[in-house]
Amino acid sequence: MIVLTPVIVAIVAPAALGERRRWVLWSSLLWGGLLLLSEFFFIDDVYGGENERFNTTLKWWPWIQAGALLTAGAYGIGARSRALRYVTIVTLASVAVYGIDLGRVLLTGSKPGMGQLDGAAAITNDPIERIVLEYLKVQPRGIVLQRLQAGSFTPAPALTLLAGQVAFLGWPEHERLWRGMRADVTRRDEEVKRFFAGAMPDAAEWLTQNRIEHVLWLKTEAGLPPNTFDTIDRQVRTAYFWREYYRVGEFRVGVWSRRHRPSGDGV
Repeated sequence: MIVLTPVIVAIVAPAALGERRRWVLWSSLLWGGLLLLSEFFFIDDVYGGENERFNTTLKWWPWIQAGALLTAGAYGIGARSRALRYVTIVTLASVAVYGIDLGRVLLTGSKPGMGQLDGAAAITNDPIERIVLEYLKVQPRGIVLQRLQAGSFTPAPALTLLAGQVAFLGWPEHERLWRGMRADVTRRDEEVKRFFAGAMPDAAEWLTQNRIEHVLWLKTEAGLPPNTFDTIDRQVRTAYFWREYYRVGEFRVGVWSRRHRPSGDGV
């Protein structure tokens, strides 16, 4: 109730304080109906128990509250009823207090990507990965394979996406969740893990069958077992060439790109 008090006040106040304009009352009915809907229905996802309504409230409540406060605020501040004007101002002011926390973060928080609106600062601030990003940006749009360090909430495949390319696989856990637990997502995840483990003898054929144009080998791959790079390179070198951007000992960063035959040979 503490969380929902502002939106409830915005919905109830117009009718309770004598507002008679039809569109105002219809607006209250709209947001009130949506709020009730969020209470009686929920997204049936993988969560259960006390978290069963997590995605429903996370995604529905903010839109309902924003819509109700924006419309209520627009007519409430200029309402003929003095009581409605005062109630609206107090309600909006209480919500605006959150701006203090936002301002504190803005003033005191770290700003590694200051002035960069594309979200690529974590990559472009790294001189090694920045080169890979620039290389992919100028390549024809195609499918890129990038290893995922975990099933979700991992930086990959941000570099691929920010370069304007197509990721062969996104976060597997989210892909499964929002695609109806499709079996092909699980299979693709397992195949990617086998590839980067060097456990796929037909790796070159698998890459070409999936129309993968580039395979990234970034600094995160330094944590893989020794000789994994050499194993994969032997598996794919017939169909892909290695473009190296950085190397110190066994630590290396680069891209395998697909070898394309001249268009006149019929392929």
